[in-house]
Amino acid sequence: MADTTSSIERGKAGKSVVNVVVSADAATRAAKAALDRLGAKITLKGFRPGKAPEEAVRAKLDPEQLFEETVRHALREVLPTILKEHSLSPIVPPRIEAVAKEPLTLNITFIERPPVKIKNAATLAPAKEETKVDPKDIERMVQSSLAEHRSYASVEGPAKTGDRVTAAFTAVDGEGKDIPGLRAEAERIIIGESRLLPGFEDQLIGIAPGGQKTFTLTLPEKFQAEHLRNKPATFSVTIQSVEEVNTPPFDDAFAKEHLQQPSAQAFKDKVEQSIKDQEAQFQRMGRERKLLDAIRDATQADLPEELVDQELRQLVEEWATRLEQQGKTVEDALKAQGKTAKEIETELRAEAKNRWMLRLGIAQLIEDKKIDVTPDEEAAAIDAFLDNLTDEERDEARASIEAKDPLYDEVRWRTTVDKLIVSLLA
Repeated sequence: MADTTSSIERGKAGKSVVNVVVSADAATRAAKAALDRLGAKITLKGFRPGKAPEEAVRAKLDPEQLFEETVRHALREVLPTILKEHSLSPIVPPRIEAVAKEPLTLNITFIERPPVKIKNAATLAPAKEETKVDPKDIERMVQSSLAEHRSYASVEGPAKTGDRVTAAFTAVDGEGKDIPGLRAEAERIIIGESRLLPGFEDQLIGIAPGGQKTFTLTLPEKFQAEHLRNKPATFSVTIQSVEEVNTPPFDDAFAKEHLQQPSAQAFKDKVEQSIKDQEAQFQRMGRERKLLDAIRDATQADLPEELVDQELRQLVEEWATRLEQQGKTVEDALKAQGKTAKEIETELRAEAKNRWMLRLGIAQLIEDKKIDVTPDEEAAAIDAFLDNLTDEERDEARASIEAKDPLYDEVRWRTTVDKLIVSLLA
């Protein structure tokens, strides 16, 4: 006798409800397995764990808990048959509703991938821009390299542009109160590098070692202390020493000795290429973000509410976890954001829909473009994934991947998505 009899009602947007009547034999096996599992946790006087009579164990258990466990065991046994019989490929765990206990009857709601269309699929990828390098960026790298090999000679005369001075200074605001962030005991300053506040270095020109000066500057609009922005600050400076800065020439000899490059131009070329590579990486990251947004916005699908509800629960859990890590309560977060719980739920529901639209759009594009991962690509992806784990995590993950557990599917899916993105951005 078959373990189940079932009928299916196919709805819209990939939603199907299967009515399942579990045979008496299958229901009995499931009930026995449920009793054994729950009974193993029950301690009865005079009996070793798992050795007590079934009726005594049953009397100790909550009947509803035992029934729920029975349903889980029955489902585990009959689910593969149901999926095969009705050619179902659910994309999320099914929802189970017990209709009757005798005979055990279940309504199982499956959600498959709904029909998906991608608008203007050929124009999703953002345009690739030419990578340009500002000559000033190359020159900054040259000057930085030269700065590491400067030499200094003390002078007794007044400081001039290009000299390095060692200075002690304090600053007070318009009310004469000390400004803590503007204080130094022995600050080394090369006049003309514009490293400090605008105008500060100019005020040091002409001061000899041991000299003092008081002057007032207007603090910049983006000064760290908001209440002092665009306000006057009076500085008191003492110059402790003045040194002449000797910078070596940037020539082939310097490049060979200090930069391990055959020539000065070779170093500049290397810097230029490094900047280009970095800019290309930033540009690719930006194009990837725009591409994913475009895929999401171009995806047309009728989403079953079950999908959105499931994702919403996940988002709420993530939000609650972040708050807990920050030591905040939900009430704290709502107050800080000036929002109600309903408004937060509305925002998270919209995000849940966006996530599903993006996943469905990516899956459809993978199918349309016939993107597949070769064995070599899969092996490389697995190796890269395992390399980022600790030794203990690596052993457990390797076992899961070799067993083709969900972790294997996740790594393979990520690799497939990466391959899709590369092909679209090419």
